[in-house]
Amino acid sequence: MAPHHPSMTAASIALQQRLQAPCRTYVSAPLESLLEVISKEQGIPIWIDRRISKDTKIEIEKQEETLETFLTRAAASVDGALVPVDGVLVIVPKPKQASIEAAYWRLCVSRAGSSLTRIDSMPFGWPDASVPSRIFNEFVGRYGLQELNEATLEYDLWKKFEFRKSSTASISVCLLSGFDLCLADENNHLKIVSLESSGNDAFNVTWLYKASEIKRIGEGHWRDWRTRWPDAVSKATKTGDYSIQAPVAAHRDLVRPLFPVKKPDTKKQGISVFSGPLKGELEVVIRSLAVQAQLEFAPLPLPPKLGSKTIDVTLNNSTIDDILKLIGKESGLEFRRSGQRVEIVLP
Repeated sequence: MAPHHPSMTAASIALQQRLQAPCRTYVSAPLESLLEVISKEQGIPIWIDRRISKDTKIEIEKQEETLETFLTRAAASVDGALVPVDGVLVIVPKPKQASIEAAYWRLCVSRAGSSLTRIDSMPFGWPDASVPSRIFNEFVGRYGLQELNEATLEYDLWKKFEFRKSSTASISVCLLSGFDLCLADENNHLKIVSLESSGNDAFNVTWLYKASEIKRIGEGHWRDWRTRWPDAVSKATKTGDYSIQAPVAAHRDLVRPLFPVKKPDTKKQGISVFSGPLKGELEVVIRSLAVQAQLEFAPLPLPPKLGSKTIDVTLNNSTIDDILKLIGKESGLEFRRSGQRVEIVLP
C-alpha cells in the first residue's frame, strides 16, 4: 500500500486546523507553564525537547494572530521551532528542526515504518521523576523494537507525561530526538540510529503531487510557495504531476490549501468561569492560573517549602475570585486582587 503524505494524515490535519484558529493573548509566563495551559485548553499534546530552556519567561508583544503564529514566536524566543508530528506538537531547537522533520518523514514513508503511523488507542506515559532509560525500555518492549544502548543516553529526570491517541512514530520522535537519535528503516528493519545520519541531501525529501492536487492548491498559492521556497526542486511529468524535492516544512506549507477549513469555536473565547479539578504544587497551580486567566501574581517565586505544597480543589463554574478563595483556603495564603494584578500575602 502506498504511504500517505505525512502532513495529510487525519491527525495532522486536525492539528493544523487547531493551529490556524484565532489565538487569545496570553500574559508572560515561563515557557513550560504557558505550553501546559495551551495544551490543556486546545487539546493538543505538546512535547518540549529536553534541550529547550523550559523555565525561560516568555515576553511577547500582544497582537491578533493564530495559535500557530503565537507558538512560533514563543518558541523562537528560546531559539526553538515547531515540529508537528501527526497530532503531537514538538518544540525542538531551531538548528535541529530540518533533521528531525526529515527523519520523521522518511520513517513514515518507509516500508517498515509506515505501520507506525496508525494511532494507538492505548495511552503511553510515565510518572514524575522517571529516567529516560526506563521509559525507552518500556517503549521498545511495547512495540517490539530493538533494545537501546543506554550508554548513548545522558542522565535525566522527566516529568509525568502521557501520550493519548498518538502514533508510535510521533512518540518515537519525542523520546529519541532530544538525544539526537531516531527510528529508521534499514533493509526493512526498524533500528534506532543517529539522527544526523538519517538526513542526507540537506534534509530534503521528495513527494509526487498529482496534477489534480496542484490544481486544488491553486495558482496563487503555488506561485507564492515557489517564491518562499526558491531552492525547492520541482520536476513536471508528462501527465502534469510534479515531483518536488524540498525540506519537510516546505511540503507542509504547500499542502495547506488542501486542509478542510474549520470554523473557530467562538464559545471558547472569553471564558470567565472554570470547572474541573485543580491539582498540583501551589506555585505550579498559581503560574498556570496566571497564564489561563491572564493574571499577574506577585511576589513570585514563592518560598520553596510553601511553593511545593499540594493543592487539590474542584472547580464548578468558579469565577477567578472563587478560585483564589479556594486556593487561599487550601494554602493558608491571602490573595488581594486588583484587576489583572494579584498580590500574594505571605504568612
